[in-house]
Amino acid sequence: MGQDGTTAGPAGNGPPTGGVSVDVTAMRAIAAGLVRAVTGTERQWQRTMGGLGFDAGAAGPGYRDRGDVVDAGYRRLRRVLEAWCDEASGAADLLGRTADRYGHEAERQAAALTGIDPGAGDPR
Repeated sequence: MGQDGTTAGPAGNGPPTGGVSVDVTAMRAIAAGLVRAVTGTERQWQRTMGGLGFDAGAAGPGYRDRGDVVDAGYRRLRRVLEAWCDEASGAADLLGRTADRYGHEAERQAAALTGIDPGAGDPR
């Protein structure tokens, strides 16, 4: 199995044949992209939402109920963004660990096959 998770064609050359093909490099790139997206989203929403709120005291007692509704909306939005960041971080972690497993397996198989003459039959 190559680093990209494909298996070589007959006698170890030629295009991959059948089976499953996994692009480990692409998997790692997607995981890194998710991490960047989460980091940027967290930074932006903390910067933007950190100062949001409704000052019912400054607006007057007649606006307190409306202010409570606005504050509740901000809290809901914050929970949704936090949940998305948590889920995307978990997905990035899982994808990265999966890519590592595929990469390690490809390296293990390549090491096991080093020095085997495909035309010599079973080396056992």
